[in-house]
Amino acid sequence: MIAIVSSNSGNAYVYLSDRGHYQLLTNLNGSGSVDIANSRSDSDLATVVFSEDGKYIYYYTRLEYNYSGFYYGSLYRAEYGKLKEDSKNNENFIELIDSDVRLGFTEVKGGLLFRDSKNTLYFYDGKEKQRIARSVDTFSIDDDKNRLIYSSDYTLYGTLLSDIGSKTKLASDYEYILDQSDFDNIIYAKSDSYDREDGWYDTVYDLYKVNFSGDGEKIAEGIRDIIAYGEGGAVYYTVDGGKSLSLYDFVEDNGDPNIKEPNRDDYAIPVYSYSSLSKYSTITDYDGIYTSFSQPVSLYANLVETYPHLGEFIDLTYEQQEMLNDFLDEYWDNYYDGSRTMEYAAEHDPFIGGEIALIVNKYKSQANEDGYIPLTDGLQQDLEYMTRLFGSADDRDWKTMCYSQSVYNDYDWDKYNEDYDIYFAEQGKAYLREQLQNEDNDQPVYSIYCYKDGNVTTVTDNALTVRNLNGAIVYNSADSVTEKLDIDDLDWYGDVYSLFYLDYEKNFSIIQTATANQLTMSDSAKEEFVEVYVKSGGSLYFTETHVYMLNSGDGFYSAEISGGTVGSFTLIDGDASSEHCRTDGDVLYYFVDVRNKSGYTYGDLYRYNGVGDPALLAAEIMISGDYYYGMIRMYDDGVITAYTGHGSGGYDLTMINANGKVDDIADGVTQYFRINASTVLYISEGDLYVYDGSKRTCVAENVQKVWAREKMDYTAVA
Repeated sequence: MIAIVSSNSGNAYVYLSDRGHYQLLTNLNGSGSVDIANSRSDSDLATVVFSEDGKYIYYYTRLEYNYSGFYYGSLYRAEYGKLKEDSKNNENFIELIDSDVRLGFTEVKGGLLFRDSKNTLYFYDGKEKQRIARSVDTFSIDDDKNRLIYSSDYTLYGTLLSDIGSKTKLASDYEYILDQSDFDNIIYAKSDSYDREDGWYDTVYDLYKVNFSGDGEKIAEGIRDIIAYGEGGAVYYTVDGGKSLSLYDFVEDNGDPNIKEPNRDDYAIPVYSYSSLSKYSTITDYDGIYTSFSQPVSLYANLVETYPHLGEFIDLTYEQQEMLNDFLDEYWDNYYDGSRTMEYAAEHDPFIGGEIALIVNKYKSQANEDGYIPLTDGLQQDLEYMTRLFGSADDRDWKTMCYSQSVYNDYDWDKYNEDYDIYFAEQGKAYLREQLQNEDNDQPVYSIYCYKDGNVTTVTDNALTVRNLNGAIVYNSADSVTEKLDIDDLDWYGDVYSLFYLDYEKNFSIIQTATANQLTMSDSAKEEFVEVYVKSGGSLYFTETHVYMLNSGDGFYSAEISGGTVGSFTLIDGDASSEHCRTDGDVLYYFVDVRNKSGYTYGDLYRYNGVGDPALLAAEIMISGDYYYGMIRMYDDGVITAYTGHGSGGYDLTMINANGKVDDIADGVTQYFRINASTVLYISEGDLYVYDGSKRTCVAENVQKVWAREKMDYTAVA
């Protein structure tokens, strides 16, 4: 049930009962109520809006979900001042506006604006609805509530509520509206995409302004990015400055652009093989004939086999026999190590070694690296002589000491692969070099402009990277980059872009967005800025007079802005957290001792205005819970209301006055309002109460939600 409570001051209150009814409560002591209607909707969706003149309430019934992602239902209007308890005439003061109204409407002069489930926009004048437009995406009215702006299919229209039949097209085919809070200075952007030669395409934006009469003009074109908007009514944006930096100019290139691919034939190594001839071989059948003193000779082996019987034919002395025995022992021990060679015979044979040595020494200098000697007529004669020394009577046996030569190519694969790796790497460098020199890959140099109050001013024509900090634009200039990268250290050309990133440890410029002033950081400020913010992260806020820097590990710092210079940072609070903080003008609200307890986040709230010491506003209050907005409220009279605990299906509500006095209002709270400086209206454990600073009065039982016509405005801190 929704109930409306009328107090003597003319204020009015509405609650939803646990039965889902809209009910009117006639006084604050709970002595009577008027049942208006059944919401027939989920309690979370029940909605009541008071008319600004205090004459009506608007409420929904039968809210349903639309596939497009919103709710719609029947919207009613009740003249609640004429409703009476148990009066049969109450229906005379309640009227159905429409049975198909999207949740969320706007009250205007002479009626209200609403959309139906198909997004058709209507104006209701208190008697009947009048269609304005179909497929309306958004709409808004000005402060006088007579002029209307709405968008449909990326077209923006303006019309007077007093002349709905006449509309003016203000903008079409826009990408997005930057600002339409000032109906005479609407700022919007259009996109403009174009194809590039490399197959990609670029998207830029054109910026326009238009007034309510439809008179517009282009502010800027070719915008790459809109950096900041809204602070002080200024728009900051970037445009290609007409120049760029070649990536290749920032690379040390030690490569060889003229390198040739290695030819395998250049790495060929001739390998020679030798085949033994027989005594039946025809010498003229071969291109080259060789002998070798280091290869086994069968004729010599046959000769040595007869040596043990030498004594049968020659009368050997004892010494000669001992010499022969020693020779044979050594010969047979080393037989398979090539002891049949002429070189061995020349060195060891006690009988014919001397004569063989003469032949070996005569020709051994002519041997090639494989140990083979080309056959000549003279060598042939000596080989024929040697066969006779070996006891051969066949004048063809000298050929058995000869070899034919054949040749094939092997390759120096280690050198080839080494050189090919170098070539392959150079091919990669060649492609990389081509990309680095490609103008399509150049680093753009941007111009930063500021549009404000109808004027465009140039911030700089030499920016590379631009970032938006809280209250400031930071950028680096093209002439600040002097470093070069080695081409051998690059994986692709895009690695060079890292040189153009905004590096807070190097040179950068600051523009204060609220004032458009150029700021510089003192050396000491920059050093602290790098250590606390850049290296460790956190939060940074530029106000008109100060820079506030917070890091959960390092605390809260403040630096004064004077004469365009950010002075040294001073540690204000070493225990400050960088989470959940916010600024309001030059004032910073932050938390200390942020912690989690039973699934909820708690902390101590402080306020710092740039002068003196921070002020503790509230301790042990909840920063986040089941919902995250409006848990801590600050009022103009210095009072803070906050939740300090959770239980009994709700929160523990606490009020802290400007002097720090804590007043525990109630626990189990699910919703509340400060009605005035001394009165709080709240729901606790399902019942509606009024607290006047000293006592608590139950106004109604079994309450789910409550609304008030008049309540104190507040600022949500968290």
